[in-house]
Amino acid sequence: MKILIVNPHLSTGGCPEYLYQFILNNKNKYEAIKVIEFSNFSNDYVIQKNKIKNLIGEENVICLGDFWEDDFTFQFKKFKLLNIIQEYNPDVVWFNEFPECFEYKSPPEELMKKIYSPNRAYKIIETTHNNSFDFDKKIFIPDEFMFCSELHLEKSKNINIIKSIWEVPISNNVRPNRENTLELLGLDPSYLHVLNVGIFNQNKNQKYIFNLAEKLKYYKIQFHFIGNSCFLNECDIPQDQLLLHNCKVWGERSDVDLFMSCMDMFLFPSNKELNPLSVKEALSWNMEVVCKKCTNYTDKYLEKNNFYLIDDINTSEFILQKLKNLNTKPLNENNEIKFALYTSFYNSAKYVNAIFDNILNLKYNNFTWFITDDFSADNTKDLILDKLKTLKTDKIKYVEQQFKKQMYWQPNVFMDKSFEYIVAIDADDFFDLNFLCIYNKFLSNDKSICLMTCDFKKIEESNGNLHSLGLLNNNEVLKSKINKFHPSVDYLNNLNYYSLGYLRCFKNIKDLEFLIKDFNACANDSYHIMYVNSYGKWLHIPRNLYTWMYRPDSESHSPISKGFNNNFDIAYKKLINSESLVDTTFISLYKETCALNYLDLNFNESVSIFTKNQNAKLLNDLFFDKNLTINNNFFHDVYVIVLNYYDTSEIKNIISSLKNKNARIIFYKLYDDKYISNEERDTNVSNGMNDLKNNLSSFVNINNWFSYIRHFYIVGNVNKNINLDSQEINICNESGSLGDAIAWVPIVNEFALQKRKKVNYYTPHKELFINEYPMINFYDYCEKPSDDEKGVYKIGCFNESDWKPYSLQEVASNILGIKYKEKKCKLNFDKTKKSNFNKKYVCIATQSTAQCKYWNNKEGWAKVVSYLNSLGYDVVCIDKHYGYGAKDVMNIIPKNVIDKTGDLPLEDRINDLYHCEFFIGLGSGLSWLAWACEKSVVMISGFSDPKSEFYTPYRVHNKNVCNSCWSDVNCTFDRSNWLWCPRDKDFECSREITFDMVKEKIDKCILDLENKNNDFEWLKIDDSFEDSVKKEIFENKIYEKVNEVSEGDIVVDLGASVGPFVMSVLNKNPKHVYAVESSLEMFSTLKSNMKNYKNVTCLNYAIDNNGADFCENDFSYIFHDKSYECKAITFKTLLNKLNINKIDFLKIDIEGSEYGFFSEDCLNILKSNVKFLVAEFHLGNNDFKNKFRDFRDTAINKFKNYNIYSLDGADIKWDLYNDHFLQYYTEVIIHIEL
Repeated sequence: MKILIVNPHLSTGGCPEYLYQFILNNKNKYEAIKVIEFSNFSNDYVIQKNKIKNLIGEENVICLGDFWEDDFTFQFKKFKLLNIIQEYNPDVVWFNEFPECFEYKSPPEELMKKIYSPNRAYKIIETTHNNSFDFDKKIFIPDEFMFCSELHLEKSKNINIIKSIWEVPISNNVRPNRENTLELLGLDPSYLHVLNVGIFNQNKNQKYIFNLAEKLKYYKIQFHFIGNSCFLNECDIPQDQLLLHNCKVWGERSDVDLFMSCMDMFLFPSNKELNPLSVKEALSWNMEVVCKKCTNYTDKYLEKNNFYLIDDINTSEFILQKLKNLNTKPLNENNEIKFALYTSFYNSAKYVNAIFDNILNLKYNNFTWFITDDFSADNTKDLILDKLKTLKTDKIKYVEQQFKKQMYWQPNVFMDKSFEYIVAIDADDFFDLNFLCIYNKFLSNDKSICLMTCDFKKIEESNGNLHSLGLLNNNEVLKSKINKFHPSVDYLNNLNYYSLGYLRCFKNIKDLEFLIKDFNACANDSYHIMYVNSYGKWLHIPRNLYTWMYRPDSESHSPISKGFNNNFDIAYKKLINSESLVDTTFISLYKETCALNYLDLNFNESVSIFTKNQNAKLLNDLFFDKNLTINNNFFHDVYVIVLNYYDTSEIKNIISSLKNKNARIIFYKLYDDKYISNEERDTNVSNGMNDLKNNLSSFVNINNWFSYIRHFYIVGNVNKNINLDSQEINICNESGSLGDAIAWVPIVNEFALQKRKKVNYYTPHKELFINEYPMINFYDYCEKPSDDEKGVYKIGCFNESDWKPYSLQEVASNILGIKYKEKKCKLNFDKTKKSNFNKKYVCIATQSTAQCKYWNNKEGWAKVVSYLNSLGYDVVCIDKHYGYGAKDVMNIIPKNVIDKTGDLPLEDRINDLYHCEFFIGLGSGLSWLAWACEKSVVMISGFSDPKSEFYTPYRVHNKNVCNSCWSDVNCTFDRSNWLWCPRDKDFECSREITFDMVKEKIDKCILDLENKNNDFEWLKIDDSFEDSVKKEIFENKIYEKVNEVSEGDIVVDLGASVGPFVMSVLNKNPKHVYAVESSLEMFSTLKSNMKNYKNVTCLNYAIDNNGADFCENDFSYIFHDKSYECKAITFKTLLNKLNINKIDFLKIDIEGSEYGFFSEDCLNILKSNVKFLVAEFHLGNNDFKNKFRDFRDTAINKFKNYNIYSLDGADIKWDLYNDHFLQYYTEVIIHIEL
């Protein structure tokens, strides 16, 4: 028998899966099988379609067209089915869904009459997957029903034809090793994993699972959702639940069986089902299956010992019991440590309000603050209690002491063991609002830490002046001080505790009691630190997180009691004999941290520190929350230079290389003579200051200086009278339009970068760009220099033959004499400002400055607004004018929009654009503004050539009519004539742009945005991997600094990781992208991320022109170290396998193997086959630095056009390569045009 199967679609859901399972189980019974996809619902959901193609051959799967086509085309294409039936001559035509139940568009009635003709030579069999179909409404009667559920036997009793049932069988699959399979998916086996499979919709009731997930978010439970998520927004799942860390929406997957084989439980709360295949699959894999009762199918599974009904169990308790069986410990909130803070107030009335404000504004949530009054003589206690009545917060707990100083010495008495760490805070001092976040970072990574402290500043309470710095000495000095801690040593009375840090945080150790004989004795924090340190490791954070208000009458300066008990003798001996007294992580950074601690470091401004310390990269761990770079001379607000490492000539070279001549410069020097007298030290400091002033005064203005014991600081700035490069460059924007201003700023910036020189730019709307382009000094256009001054460039559209053939940005590039490459503008605006609207919306702008620029289709805008409204979008019109035009022609904004016309400030327009879904407009300034706001732009324009503005894949342009007169050098634009149309075609160029043309681009835009917003999966390499890669690729575009991927390009990505670079270029419509990744774990994620993109091919190879095999080893460069290996092939072999001889853009990031890649043979292949390449070189050690130097001096010099960008040790900012700083670079990127 020959079977022709007609499916309504093959996109997603139970219908195509049932078909696949039927063919899989029965294909050997038939001579031939051909499948007809009646309508293609989506080009993105093709997993099930591809499964069927792989099963019976792609040639046996025929699609009759897309469901979104217009009615005429839709009907016309469907009649092709008659020709297929006639040519194929099947024995059976099987409709795997009743024609009456086809989704979206029903089959043409005339077509069905012909197929169901009484004179047909084939049998018709029908199946339905609709659980609510009314059989009394059946129109077309087949020869036979083949049902997938017994339910339909009863419902169809009035139709007297042959009926049968075919169900997908439940098999008995053998489950593989759970741990190994979960790890293959990148999942943690210590978690309980709960799976749900099915399209997102209200009937499937995934909302029930998200509610469960929120209740169980502090347990080691992960909920997984596989299936089409295109209707996710219609499921009434709150946004905060969609962001839950324990919920993962995977989308459609081709490896569902892999998930089924290792998940611990299948949860299926669907409200109404017929005979769900996903439940059968879960039972086949012997999972625990929990479903909502549905008489259509659940009753037949009740006898199975792994099947449960939600109606019969408490699901959350059931899950927790399964979790308990895994012996997994609960998680706390966001994996945050639970801190107990404590403060004992004594005569502190004037500080109450300030410390309450500090505590309540902490940037960390998982804490409780325990407070008490230490029998104050003033009204401190009354103020505290009144404050608590007003606040009504559970974050603060007031407790009563049994005796004076009880909380100070024994804080753990007042708090339970759920608090992991305890932090001491004084009532009259202040602290960094992020200090708990910083403590949490280090403590959560190392639970062996028993004690943590930090550096601080001591400020004179009377005048706010800096008194001194609390800087911890190195380990050797610290231990010598500890040796003198014993209470019997008189030296203790002369030892200030701040030399050991403060804001101390210590572990809530069971049975830890800090016992002393006299509780009224003066506090000495040194004793407490020493005592707690005897229980475990001490990590000191050398950052100023604490401000100590210095008061001469403070108890801290009173004599210290000797009233401690024998516990101190035990602790003292334990401490002295300890080999792990202090965690030495940051000890080697003493000079650098002392230099930086002179700053407040609560800065938004950027700082670069110059040092030769080989461990300087650790500063990034220490200041992980700050904008700090190392040995980077590019534009920063502050430069810090550690003088101990440099002589005068080196310092001068550094200062000369600094890009920001307006920045502050802080010079720091540590005098290492520890044992000289105070008099000698003061003399050295004084002499040192004078020497520096003499040596630096020729190119540095010294503003002030500060010395503290062995630490010496000078603050200054570059002496601007020094003419490092004589002639200034002035550039004037001769246009007053918004679009021109936005278009030309990035080109001016590129000019400055290439000249390696800051420029003065006179432009309208300068406020949009200030602070975003450090190479440009922005001035108002009215301040421009006179025409006779030297070094003045004018940018504008002057002679029409000079600008008409080019894009706006290309015009500026030609004038400035640099190579053109489109660059998006960066805007200076407040991204934290909230949206003006509660609902999702689209911005439109319909007005322009001449009628030829309008969309002159009278019904166009009205249809666009109506269509967007039908999709659930509000439409916001942001034109300046409600109506605009000439006396005889007035253009009014469309109806049913939110009217935001008017002369509003640009920051308001930018805010509306920044929060909108996408923008629809003309070739106008607002389109440029939307583009600069990183919004997708649907641009409707026929009067200009598509290349005239910026590239957008959603450009609407009708080339079948008169078009592009704006770009025609033979057409002179008459600005005085509102109705200018040089070819007298009555604005045919835009009049003939139909609504359907615009709708097609809107649909593509929405679809692309949905794909973009789908979860792009990142592997957890380290805490900064995702953020740093996003910044490098999506924001800084490190691989496209010189050339960019263009539409129609062939792109090869060697070392694709999980696909971030591929994802960043897909919106540019490359013809095809080949993504090559050697790591099996990354390759699995890469395939998942690229599953919806037909123009991406993923390949699991290592590229090594020396032929070695690659084996994963935590990004090291060692092969053959794990149990699995990846086949290594040469680049030439790869090209042969792909059958390509031309690559437009080759990106290489192969983690250390790049040096072996560029063999002599490979260089010849590159020259013959590659248009542009960009390669990342890793400089992790001196050997690699030497290799790079050799490569740079030999291989690279064979290419004429190349650029090198370098990454400093802070992994934050890329700059043009400077050989002087090679020793500090960690990576470089080479851009070569072949």
